[in-house]
Amino acid sequence: MRNLEQTFTVTEVSLADKDLLKEIFMLRVKCREEKGFITFEKFPDGWYDEEDSTAKHFAVFDDDLLIASARVNIYDRLADVPALPAFPKIDLAPGKIGFLYRNGVLPAYRNMGISKLMNAARERYLRGIGCRYSMGYCHDFQVVNFAKHGYVNTGKLDTSKIKWDLTPDNWFLMVRELV
Repeated sequence: MRNLEQTFTVTEVSLADKDLLKEIFMLRVKCREEKGFITFEKFPDGWYDEEDSTAKHFAVFDDDLLIASARVNIYDRLADVPALPAFPKIDLAPGKIGFLYRNGVLPAYRNMGISKLMNAARERYLRGIGCRYSMGYCHDFQVVNFAKHGYVNTGKLDTSKIKWDLTPDNWFLMVRELV
């Protein structure tokens, strides 16, 4: 079995690297356009939002080719998470939260463990800055995979309660305590 970390390079992206961030925003569309909801017609300059300006971004390269990206946003407390109104009722001890967002892998590179590699990099980063929790939302078919890595399904999101750029069906909140 090949070593993913030797095959692909995961890099933390500086917010000052505007060219790479633009490439990441375009990659997000490329990774989702076959589903028809996030398309270049709707997002000709790439898919980004206001939280990109404060996020920690990660990029995965195959040699010089950007093949995947992800971000994590840090919140001091649960009440600071913008999507909180959509969450199922959850009760967490106080602590900093890292929220996993915008994971995307080019179709030709899927099912190779690249998302797992990015999640591991993000969790190392979160532990390093003292986050107590890692959270993310996922589609119903991804719940089992998150659970394999220590995440607990806290329930279905009610996306009618927030601005939601994705298809509103079958999203679940997954939470993992890191400490």
